[in-house]
Amino acid sequence: MDKTFEVRREDNCIWIRDMRKPGDWLTGDTVTHVVPEQAQELISALQEVLKQ
Repeated sequence: MDKTFEVRREDNCIWIRDMRKPGDWLTGDTVTHVVPEQAQELISALQEVLKQ
């Protein structure tokens, strides 16, 4: 199975790239960034949805 997301950490930001969209790390519409506190919130939300 091909990867859907690519994740990198630089300094205090976590960058999440949606690999389903064309573009690269320099293209803003394929990349979202979060700080570590937001990442934990995102993980918790995903875990809740997966339980359903």
